Amino acid sequence: RLAFSPAPPPLPTGSDHNRIDYGQPGLMSLGGTDTALTAGRVYYSKILQGTKYFALRLQGVGVNEQHASVPTAAFASGMIVDTGSTQLYLPYGAWTAISAAGAKIRCHQDSDCRLSIQVQGACLKLVDFVKCHPQHRVCSALEQRGLAYGQPMLGFAGMKDLYLELDLSDHQVGFATRSNKACNAKCSSFLTKITCSFAKGCAWEGTQCGGGMSSGGSKSRGSTVTAECFNTR
Repeated sequence: RLAFSPAPPPLPTGSDHNRIDYGQPGLMSLGGTDTALTAGRVYYSKILQGTKYFALRLQGVGVNEQHASVPTAAFASGMIVDTGSTQLYLPYGAWTAISAAGAKIRCHQDSDCRLSIQVQGACLKLVDFVKCHPQHRVCSALEQRGLAYGQPMLGFAGMKDLYLELDLSDHQVGFATRSNKACNAKCSSFLTKITCSFAKGCAWEGTQCGGGMSSGGSKSRGSTVTAECFNTR
């Protein structure tokens, strides 16, 4: 079992050089759940049989508890969980339907709006993909990314604020709400000079990363995980 508590994605820090700001370090653990990094239980979704990917049964999308009207055929092949993909991809037409669902929800601030993704056994309520429209005060899907072919995909942008487990032994993927405990680690656990350099409180000393514990690791940013988003039966 491989568990991740990801961190914000890399962003350029300037146009005059190639230096990358890798954001706040996350953590990876082996063998079980790190309960210090979760708030509440882990919800598991079975991997679809006959696939070589971490593909899950996708049952619906929407905004908060409002289900979006998307043909079920669009989700027939499931959703791939891919830590190597940078974005969240949904089929064409899904974002339009999500905006229509969001238009029924009154809001005052962005935190009033969550993108809801229902996979079998878990509801992912994600921040940053649906915003509160500043004039109309309804939820609006401003982040539009769609696939012209292939499967929907939950990439780094969708999982970076969650706790994630890839469990091949039981053929399932686990999701949990992140706790407010920062992803800090021993400086000696950073094995390269570049990873050591963006761990606050650590410094590269000859051939290893020196210091005590890193600081400034990622924390919860508001995304949550529950059992169900809406009634998909």
